[in-house]
Amino acid sequence: MPLVLLIVAGISWLVGRSIEPFERRQQQAALQTALGIAVQPPVNFDATQFFRTAYHSDWTADVEKRIRIAAHQNQPNDHEGFYAKSIGVGAVAYCHDAAGLTYSEVNF
Repeated sequence: MPLVLLIVAGISWLVGRSIEPFERRQQQAALQTALGIAVQPPVNFDATQFFRTAYHSDWTADVEKRIRIAAHQNQPNDHEGFYAKSIGVGAVAYCHDAAGLTYSEVNF
C-alpha cells in the first residue's frame, strides 16, 4: 500500500509540474492582452521551399479557384482575413480529425 501511495504522489507531482508552466504562460498572455501589448507568435515558415516541393494537381487548382471566389463573396474588402480564418479553422479541424477527437465521439 505505501508503494502505491508513493507512485500516486510521484505521478501527481509530475502532472502538477507540467501544468504549472502552461498556466503561467496563459496568465502572462492574458496580462499582455489586457495591457494592450501585441503578442506575436514566432513564425518559421519558408513558403518558397514549401510550394516548390508541394504536390500540385488539377484538384489543387480547382480548390484555389473556389477559395478565391469564396473570399470575394464573403469578405470582399478583406480577402487576407478570410484566408487566415479559413486556414486557422481548417488546420485545427484537421488536427482534431487526425487525432480522432471529433465532437460526436467525445463524451462530456
